[in-house]
Amino acid sequence: MKNKLPNAGFKTLLIVTSYLMMFASCNKNKKNVQPQPPKAVELSQETKCEISVPASTVQNGLLAPAENIKYSMIKLHELGKDHHHELVTEQADYLTEQSFSLLKNSVYLTTHYLDSLIEYGTLTSVKANNLFARNHSMSRAQINSVIDEMVRLSDTISMLTDRKILINKKACMSSASMLENQIRVYFSILNTGMALIRSTKESPCNTCLAGEVAFYEALIKSFREELIKAPTNQYKIVSRSLSDLEHSLHELTTAHEEEEVHHSLETIERQMDRLESELLDITGRNSI
Repeated sequence: MKNKLPNAGFKTLLIVTSYLMMFASCNKNKKNVQPQPPKAVELSQETKCEISVPASTVQNGLLAPAENIKYSMIKLHELGKDHHHELVTEQADYLTEQSFSLLKNSVYLTTHYLDSLIEYGTLTSVKANNLFARNHSMSRAQINSVIDEMVRLSDTISMLTDRKILINKKACMSSASMLENQIRVYFSILNTGMALIRSTKESPCNTCLAGEVAFYEALIKSFREELIKAPTNQYKIVSRSLSDLEHSLHELTTAHEEEEVHHSLETIERQMDRLESELLDITGRNSI
């Protein structure tokens, strides 16, 4: 009996010590876990291969605008400190263009990866366009606040399109899937842009709005061209809604009275709801 008790106690001590070491190791591992960008990106792979694009073409199509955004943001950050409106306007316009280019080139990606690029690319494009049109009426602090937010967005875009991230295989997708992705890109920009315009309606800059709206008028024309791949009956409906939206945007830029502006913004909001419903019918999705 005397020999068994120490052995039992020793075994118990070993078990307790082992558990403590395992617990400490788990905690250490948890602390070291950091969110990492995906190391490989899947392109759409479907049995109906109506559209085929090499992986290198897709990757280069993402890298080029992403790098342009990154280095343009460095320039814009410096310009914001100097409050140099003309050069800020020039860089913001370029950023709007490159963000849209990134989004157009992302339509070959699978849904999960496309979701992220749509989110960050859309915000960058819309905010850059807003800065392009309104920076002359903004203080240095306001400009730098917008630029700081855009820098964070561009950092995320750089992470998502990093050269180390591999794109597997070529894109192989149906025309319907391509159209669905294009619809998501265009609607995301329009929807976010209209929301931003509504939120800045109290801005004292009456001449800025025309410059901001011009981007969306051009976007609507481009969107209509992409939609020719939709069934004719659906195309006619959506094309009419886009024309109505384009007309309302033009009316907004010519409105002078507060009541006229309010009426135009309410009309645009209703038209966006109707457009979303029509696009859901084309794509068969629950949300765009």
